[in-house]
Amino acid sequence: MFSLLIGSPIKNLKPEPDMDTPSRAGEEVDSILNRLRSGRGSRRLEAAREVRRLTRTSSNNRRRLAGAVEPIVAMLRSGSAEDAEAALLALLNLAVKDESNKTKIIDVGALDPLINFLDRQTQSYRRTLLPPSSPSRLPPPTNPPSPLPPRSLV
Repeated sequence: MFSLLIGSPIKNLKPEPDMDTPSRAGEEVDSILNRLRSGRGSRRLEAAREVRRLTRTSSNNRRRLAGAVEPIVAMLRSGSAEDAEAALLALLNLAVKDESNKTKIIDVGALDPLINFLDRQTQSYRRTLLPPSSPSRLPPPTNPPSPLPPRSLV
């Protein structure tokens, strides 16, 4: 699920820390925003991954792609787990060292979907790590020793 978090390569994406020229940057931003807003499935997913890639190290790209915040938050709310993961990672990169994007992310209502996504992932990992029968087989909690002497000695 969190394959992107551990650095697995994304296929067919060239590493480009910054968009070369203003006209090329404008075209690329427009293309990404169009795919985020109207794309479905893999087109929208790839657009979110491009936002993540382009904003990873470039503050210029974070500013250029600020318009991607709203469609990415919408993707986080309504997408699959894979879409939500890509959206989360794109939002994280958009927020890095950019107070304006951080504010925008909060203002468009991303906190609840982010918390819900992370909570679902935590529950999913718990189910994977602890099968249903496990909790009953866990040893009972031990009581820490009391710092006070037993009553019979007082």
